[in-house]
Amino acid sequence: MPSEINALYLLQGLYLSNNELRSDLSEDIFDIPNLREIELQQNAIFAELPSKLPGTLEKIDMASNRLIGEIPSSIWALPNLRNLSFGGNKDLTGSISAEVGQTNLQVINLNDVNLSGSTLPESLAMLDLVIFEVANCGLGGTLPDIFVRSDDLQIVNLSENNLEGSIPASLGRLHTNLSTINLEKNRLSGAIPWGLTKNIALSYLGLASNEFTGTIPWQFRFFLYLSTLTLHDNKLSGEVDDSLCYISQLTADCAGEQPEISCSCCICDAE
Repeated sequence: MPSEINALYLLQGLYLSNNELRSDLSEDIFDIPNLREIELQQNAIFAELPSKLPGTLEKIDMASNRLIGEIPSSIWALPNLRNLSFGGNKDLTGSISAEVGQTNLQVINLNDVNLSGSTLPESLAMLDLVIFEVANCGLGGTLPDIFVRSDDLQIVNLSENNLEGSIPASLGRLHTNLSTINLEKNRLSGAIPWGLTKNIALSYLGLASNEFTGTIPWQFRFFLYLSTLTLHDNKLSGEVDDSLCYISQLTADCAGEQPEISCSCCICDAE
């Protein structure tokens, strides 16, 4: 892309997704006073992210490129930013700054971005999140309760990290549009809260490969739309109620002569 794009001072949207763009990005290429949306996802851009960004920006989608370097700290201070998607850029590094609470972010997709050594800031709780996907990022530390203001939450994917602690209490209250909670492959512990059943539209609940203890809440029978429930590779005991046998992908530690879980319809040897 030519650096002269920033001369288009009336430009409000840059939409060039799903092409084969491979160009570098000059430091000021997006420094356009009225720019609101950048959609450059599904390209092959091999470059560092520019740090000069206008405060008018509401959306940056550069997922599935070949971005390198660190996420500029200036991104976390953009007051109007609602949508940030860098997922699929495995060579992009950085962390989610505590300044994220100054934004209006509702959509965050950082799947596969290298955030190793960083933690989730508690200031995320200041946001009204709708989609929060930060899977396979190398995150550590305790999972804070960051969904307290997220009344319109739809997707939570924090799988394949090293997060510790318990399931956030705010996930155990009513979210009428929440379809996915994926917490698989972390180090989460404690009991599974029965309040998860308040999420009446939930279709995917991934809890496998953690350190959860106790029994499976009997209230899980109130789920109506689950298509996937993964419980295997934990420290759970008891039984899976037969009322859950309608779930097409249902896994638990139910294999062997003395299984930890009793289940008549589960996949017992899931990996």
